[in-house]
Amino acid sequence: MNNSQPSKLFKLKKWLTLPEAARHLSVVCGEDISEADILRLALDGHLKISVNFVYGIHAKAAEWLFFNESPLFFKHESQDQTDFDGLLLQLSKFYGEKRGKVKSEKVYHIDGVWDLPLVGCERIVIGRKYQDLTDWPFEEHANGDGTFVEREGELFELQDSLGDKYGYKAAYWKECFKIRRLEGSKSKNTRKDNLLILRREKLEKLETPYYKWENHDQYYPTVALPEDSVLVVRTHALREFEQLISDIEPESNAATPTDAKPKAEVKKSDGHEERHARNREQILGAALSVLAKWPDECRTDRGDPLASKIARMVDSKAELFWSDAKPPLKLETIEEHIRDWIKKTVGRK
Repeated sequence: MNNSQPSKLFKLKKWLTLPEAARHLSVVCGEDISEADILRLALDGHLKISVNFVYGIHAKAAEWLFFNESPLFFKHESQDQTDFDGLLLQLSKFYGEKRGKVKSEKVYHIDGVWDLPLVGCERIVIGRKYQDLTDWPFEEHANGDGTFVEREGELFELQDSLGDKYGYKAAYWKECFKIRRLEGSKSKNTRKDNLLILRREKLEKLETPYYKWENHDQYYPTVALPEDSVLVVRTHALREFEQLISDIEPESNAATPTDAKPKAEVKKSDGHEERHARNREQILGAALSVLAKWPDECRTDRGDPLASKIARMVDSKAELFWSDAKPPLKLETIEEHIRDWIKKTVGRK
């Protein structure tokens, strides 16, 4: 690692754009670091990445829902708790340990720099950008359907609008722009003062229908970041990363030829087995999700989970879990995995 000191300007900045962050780390690490490297480090959990909402965005307050605290559909009936805990461990490896959940329908307007937790659709956004820069395949998966941001203990789910159906938004912001332009005018006369009074009165009349429209059910979770937003990295996140790589350097430098195992002894993972395990985890994660959202469609009249019903529901809702709207396994294979899962957790077929 290069021990060169960061510039004075870096010490004053609170965040850097991706190109600036790449140049900074190139100097610090003494090797070429690209924007794609920044994104990969973020996806792997080594570097916190953020987004700057230059013009703001609407959002709803959310909270974290942890898998080990969530309502678990089989836990109270499970005959083999070890198998059940093993399943949760497998799911957490693929889906993570938490997901975001909206806790209030009130719509807020947020702006400035917010951190990306990379558990919802924001992970897919970053992954696709990484894919665009590298042409390298990215495995898309996310917890929940929304895009989340967090800052200082606050979590929000980003919202998109169905559109300005009644023209309130356009009229409101048009009046705001006119007032701003008048206020910025250097001229000082009675006509300007009278115009400002008239514009402010008109704006006041527009506020009631505008805010009423703003807070109605015309918002839905967005699956992308706004086009006018900018990906950034906070300088304190860069410092934390620099500390991370400086901590692991002594370990790598301390390694000797006698410590290293011959290449022939290194066990290579079986790609087929890994892919099979990953597909199974995806299927079981989707099964948990559909069972939570559509319990009646997934159970018998007695209330027991039925593998065939769950499998068909997973297949019909595939667009919620896979970018190509296709499960990685055939329907009969999906049903087999779910039936085995139910046997282990519930003890029924």
